[in-house]
Amino acid sequence: MNECGTMCLMNCSCKAYSSVVDSGNCITWYGDLMDVRKFDNALLDWYIRVDADELGRLINQFHYAKLYPPI
Repeated sequence: MNECGTMCLMNCSCKAYSSVVDSGNCITWYGDLMDVRKFDNALLDWYIRVDADELGRLINQFHYAKLYPPI
């Protein structure tokens, strides 16, 4: 994990982060993720924090929908 990730994980309000290509600078989001498209050309990778319980629920919903498509 890079410094941006460590900084984000140390702050419970941090919802997402990214490193700016070739600059070493971080971009962090707090609260709702809005206006992220304006950074699209400058970012290398985005990392979004998700609650573990919520992530598990979303994965289960995805697998259920994939295995049992609606009729």
